[in-house]
Amino acid sequence: MVQTRIDTPEDIARCMKIKWDLGLAGGLVIGNPFPPKNAMDESLIEGAITEAFKEATEKEKRRKRGDSIFAGANQSAYSWRKPEE
Repeated sequence: MVQTRIDTPEDIARCMKIKWDLGLAGGLVIGNPFPPKNAMDESLIEGAITEAFKEATEKEKRRKRGDSIFAGANQSAYSWRKPEE
C-alpha cells in the first residue's frame, strides 16, 4: 500500500494515468476532507462506524454458521409494499 498526498486535480489525473499505463492492479482511494465548518460531529461518525462494524461482524458470524444474512435484520428495510391508491 502506498499512501501519499496529492494536492491538485491535475496531479491526481497524472497519478491515475501512470498507474493505468503501468498496468498496476488495484485501485485508488481519493479523499477530499470537508471544511471544518461543514464537518459532522465526530461522536456521530464514530457511533455509526462502531454500529456498522458490529452489524458486519454479526452477519459474518451468521454466514459462517450458514444462517440467512437477513436473520435478525430490520425486515421492514427489505420489504416492499404496494402504495395505497
